[in-house]
Amino acid sequence: MARFGYSRELLILMLGLGLATGVNAGPRIKCWVNGDGLRECGDTVPPEYVQKGYTQLNKQAIQVARQGQAKTREDLEEERGLARLKQAEERRRKEIATADRTLLDTYNSEEDLLLAQDAQFAAIEDYIQFTEEQIKKLQANLDNTIAEAAKLERRGQTPSEKLIAEIASIKQQIRASQDSIFSKQQEHRALARQFEQDLKRFKMLKAGAKKDDR
Repeated sequence: MARFGYSRELLILMLGLGLATGVNAGPRIKCWVNGDGLRECGDTVPPEYVQKGYTQLNKQAIQVARQGQAKTREDLEEERGLARLKQAEERRRKEIATADRTLLDTYNSEEDLLLAQDAQFAAIEDYIQFTEEQIKKLQANLDNTIAEAAKLERRGQTPSEKLIAEIASIKQQIRASQDSIFSKQQEHRALARQFEQDLKRFKMLKAGAKKDDR
């Protein structure tokens, strides 16, 4: 393999005269930087320098091609990370576009949106009120059952397993009903935030549509 470290001016002269030792004067001259940081040229890039990149010259010593430095594992990981971010952003953009389309298809006006909000809030409030009434009835039943068990104990009698199980069952029903109310209250708050966001977005989309119509 011909290999040399000539200056650009001398290389041009030698290429023009076809005198570069062992090197075809065609466009196969390649130049690279060696381990000492010096520029070398030849017809073949040494294997230990290929990954670092090189340039290819024509017979006038003009650069006609460049082979970039091979990407490191860190470079490839960064590229993959950026690609994932781009894909996530594209998905987000499509999700927003779909949500906007759904919002505009669902409601014709702000009044429609507010009516839908009131209807859902009313349904949740009715459920909570009904459940609270059920809890009152369960609590009254529990109080009576506990009083019956206490009466037996005062008489020196042990409450039956059935009575004890009934007390436990009523307590469980009360806890489940309370949890249900708590869940509905959370749902109410979440809906309030969602409707607030939807209303703002709806106004923005409608305002944008009016500008486009002008």
